[in-house]
Amino acid sequence: MADSTPSHSADMALAPQGLIEDVRSIILTARGNAIRSVDFHRVAMYWQIGQRIVEEEQDGVARAEYGAGLIDGLAESIEPEFGSGFSSRQLRYARQFYRVYPIWTAVRSELNWSQYRTLMAIDDPDKREYYELEAVHAGWTGRELERQVNSGLFERLLMSNDRAAVMEVARRDPTLTRDIDVVPTVQRAIDGVQEELAAKELRLSFDAPAAGMICAHDPTTLEHALIAMLVNAVEASPLGGQLHVEVASVEMPSGSEMMSESLCRISIRDHGRGFPVDHLERIFEFSFTTKQSGMGLGLALARQSLKRQGGNTGASNHPDGGAVVTIELPIRPSLADDVGLSTDIEPSTSIESVNMVRSDERM
Repeated sequence: MADSTPSHSADMALAPQGLIEDVRSIILTARGNAIRSVDFHRVAMYWQIGQRIVEEEQDGVARAEYGAGLIDGLAESIEPEFGSGFSSRQLRYARQFYRVYPIWTAVRSELNWSQYRTLMAIDDPDKREYYELEAVHAGWTGRELERQVNSGLFERLLMSNDRAAVMEVARRDPTLTRDIDVVPTVQRAIDGVQEELAAKELRLSFDAPAAGMICAHDPTTLEHALIAMLVNAVEASPLGGQLHVEVASVEMPSGSEMMSESLCRISIRDHGRGFPVDHLERIFEFSFTTKQSGMGLGLALARQSLKRQGGNTGASNHPDGGAVVTIELPIRPSLADDVGLSTDIEPSTSIESVNMVRSDERM
């Protein structure tokens, strides 16, 4: 009997690399979704177990003391059958989980059981909500969430921001991203650092397309990020120096993971000493700073907030001196077609300012 096993032959075309990558992406995405689904079912299971334990313990409040040995007895009955995931310790976590999150609709499907165990250990409701939202928005893993909590990020943010401002940024809905002109947002950020510019006698020039630049962003989030970057640029500048801000459209580099074919690039250049070459890869890390008295939060928060709306950040040294930080925001293909965007910058308006208005709140 002839061997019917398929073999490579002249009439069997090799699969295109693009097809292979697309199919691999589909498979990996499906696997990831399956894992997240399993994780969420585990979270739901522990929430239901916690609910049942609390109901049994309280039983109308009158029998609250009954819970003293209830969990140990329950674990002794079910752990031999279902394993260590149902030990006394795990059941106590389940009870605590229900007590902290008594409303099921407040439980987020994006977080797994390991992350919720970290969050449950936080007594301060605002602090817990902050890390919960950041874990969802930034896609932190369980280890990354634990590391951020242990690093005291929330407390360090409160050292330079009031609690309400920190929570406002954390609660900002990423779905507020919309397609609008980015130039007014950049101008508001510039207006927000006029006191800092004046204090160091800095001159700022601003170049932008006269017709504006429509791209996907949340104006409030972008403005906060730009102010953080501008403040860093001001601090890096010598007395009486110069800053330059530019808004331009550029083509996406080949092989980019972003869906857009065009980008809106906002660049901020100072004329200071520039970044040390060995620091360029770490500029946007939390707690990294080259300042003697800094906390390394401004640029890191800027990157974190911009990632939520599909943006990127970058840092480099200008060939003629000084540092350059950039923000890149997506321009959806349909919008690029509508407004005729290309790599050529449209006729621009140039604005120079020294003193205009008071400084707004910081991130």
